[in-house]
Amino acid sequence: MNLVTEFEDSPLLKFIYKNMGCFLDNPIRRWFNDPVKKIKAAGIRSGMDVLEVGCGSGYFTFPAAKLVGDEGCLHAIDIHPIAIETFSKRIKESNLKNVILSKTDALETGLPSESYDLILLFGVIPAPVLPLERLLPEMH
Repeated sequence: MNLVTEFEDSPLLKFIYKNMGCFLDNPIRRWFNDPVKKIKAAGIRSGMDVLEVGCGSGYFTFPAAKLVGDEGCLHAIDIHPIAIETFSKRIKESNLKNVILSKTDALETGLPSESYDLILLFGVIPAPVLPLERLLPEMH
């Protein structure tokens, strides 16, 4: 069984992804984990091409997309189909033109080397199913 199959078949993860708005987008979370502050600290600027790994509900994606602006692009990836389906609707509703969303395994993205100015891994590490010895070389 590969990582994608494990994620798609996990009852716990299905529950989390179906209810991620309650968990991940809760306004109380912003008091403890301000996404804008973290993204600015990561160095995102207008015009950058950014990869966000594990976008989930878009908690970091929306503010990052605003910071890269119309001249930049944010490629948001997640492994779980529920996250992609849910977040895809939010992107359309928000009319974000600078966000590309795809269902992708972070351990095997298939993306060309050195194709992004910055990679965001907020909230992904340490995920027990993402071995750092495989994830970090892929991100590099």
